[in-house]
Amino acid sequence: MLISWSAECISRYGVSILSERIHTFTCAYWFERKESFWKRLRKRVFQQSCRVWREHLFRKSSFILCHSGGKYRFYDHSRVPSVTNSRLLVIFSKNPVKGEVKTRLAQSIGDKKALEVYETLREHTARVTECVDAERMVYYSSFIPSSDLFCTENFSPRLQKGDDLGERMFYAMKEGFEAGFAHVVLIGTDCDELSSEILNEAFSALTRYEAVIGPATDGGFYLIGLNRVLPELFFDRQWSTPEVFGETITRLQRLAIEYERLTELSDIDTFEDLKKSTLWPLQS
Repeated sequence: MLISWSAECISRYGVSILSERIHTFTCAYWFERKESFWKRLRKRVFQQSCRVWREHLFRKSSFILCHSGGKYRFYDHSRVPSVTNSRLLVIFSKNPVKGEVKTRLAQSIGDKKALEVYETLREHTARVTECVDAERMVYYSSFIPSSDLFCTENFSPRLQKGDDLGERMFYAMKEGFEAGFAHVVLIGTDCDELSSEILNEAFSALTRYEAVIGPATDGGFYLIGLNRVLPELFFDRQWSTPEVFGETITRLQRLAIEYERLTELSDIDTFEDLKKSTLWPLQS
């Protein structure tokens, strides 16, 4: 198959193109989907009469060719979202259904009030994330709703997949990197102390370190960010225990991954958490 590629200065797909005084050039190649093709392509592309920096995007029809982390990848254009930079913020949200959210909290205040608390936390999350310079994807736990506070032009809906929390986080981050994002930060919707400043600090940390993590007071973490997918952080472990953060740090150190630790914040999962939060006392 003979493919003609047009190189364009496109920023909307999140893979930056920086060039000097070029608009378009075309390269035609016979190719097979083998590693040898990518090596030949890289050599020939850099022989063109232009200067292209670290990350490149070649677009043609419904396909794109991305170069990131020293490797080229061929993707269906429809899988790559419109972004303004290479930063992706993944937001994990449970579908707000009475009796299915904040179940530990509901034991003290009832299902209805627990749902109200969760909706307040989701509203807070939407508010602080809208101010962050990144693409935002909301991963729902059960189904993508037709109407929701995250169903706006500022958020792209997705569906979580995987058998446990670790698998769901892994696949969400994996999809982000496969789409061409360089920095992926993942958060939940349980923290009323989360701020735009902390999220921006997390993305800034990923320009200096390979990982960033925000510890929660209950022993878990409210945020994790990576520059590449690391399956070792998400598989073969127990979640929702006081040892989650410590074990994550141990695994990062075992992998020799440099990371930055953010300020410790509190999630709201129990009645004691609620009474210590800014949401208390609840409105009647």
